[in-house]
Amino acid sequence: MNPTFARLTGAILLTLMMPSSAQDEPRPPKAIPVPEEETDAPQPLPVIPGSPPKATVVPEAGPPPDESAPDEPWDGDTDAMKEKERKLKEKEASEKAKADKAVKEKAEREMAEKEEEVKTVKAVPNDLKMPPVVQPREVKPEKAKIPIIRQTDPNAKPLTLSVPAPRGLIVDRNGQPLAQNRIAHYIGVQLPMKEGLTDVQILDAAKGPLAFCQSQLTDKWEVEDADIITHYHKRRWVPMYSSALLPEERAAKLKDSAPPGVVLRPFFLRTYPENSLAGHLLGQMGKNPIGFSASAKQDIQSAELMWP
Repeated sequence: MNPTFARLTGAILLTLMMPSSAQDEPRPPKAIPVPEEETDAPQPLPVIPGSPPKATVVPEAGPPPDESAPDEPWDGDTDAMKEKERKLKEKEASEKAKADKAVKEKAEREMAEKEEEVKTVKAVPNDLKMPPVVQPREVKPEKAKIPIIRQTDPNAKPLTLSVPAPRGLIVDRNGQPLAQNRIAHYIGVQLPMKEGLTDVQILDAAKGPLAFCQSQLTDKWEVEDADIITHYHKRRWVPMYSSALLPEERAAKLKDSAPPGVVLRPFFLRTYPENSLAGHLLGQMGKNPIGFSASAKQDIQSAELMWP
């Protein structure tokens, strides 16, 4: 037999015998693959002894990424966008209707409670004393504040004027008056007391009051512009009185209604009821022809008489 053929034959026989022996041996159970759990978090790596610790990644603070819901319509879908707007309007209208209804119900409930309170008011017995009615406090208007002048005027000085005493009453043995006094009035103009006015301002201030005084007198009262200016510079603290008496009926009307800048000055006037009776004993008072203008051109003095 050819040795080559013998080796080939032995190999074929060996091959045919191996499968049968492999089938006779028990096979291990087949492993069932277990599906891994899906998770977004990365799996931690195994720690190698001796290796440095791994840094932990901290997510940055901030709003979550804007991810549109899967059911949100995209901008190109016109019908879906219209449907979304319609639903949104219906939701707003429904919420508004609910709010209006709640407000209306609350108002009706409060009105019903008030009506119920009115119906259940009990009568107050007569023997029960009612509390006193507190009147509202009257609010008084604030007074105008007067500015305080802290600087003293170097030209200021105290001024004292004397009031002439009335003369005594003279009667006869039966008590009938032979000489007595009565009240008479002079009318005058009060010039501005403010210092530093010009001549034009002084005359303008005296023009109206002077014309009113002249219209009330029965006798003429002529005043020159120079006299007015002189009186302002020397005697503006006292009025510039007329040289004639004011009629009593007009004085009675002007006591409480004199216009601004016009003043009345009462004084005692000597009268003789019996005229010239016993004139050689009583004497007589003559009229001063220049009246109050006797010292009009002189500076005002302290303790000066208010009228001559």
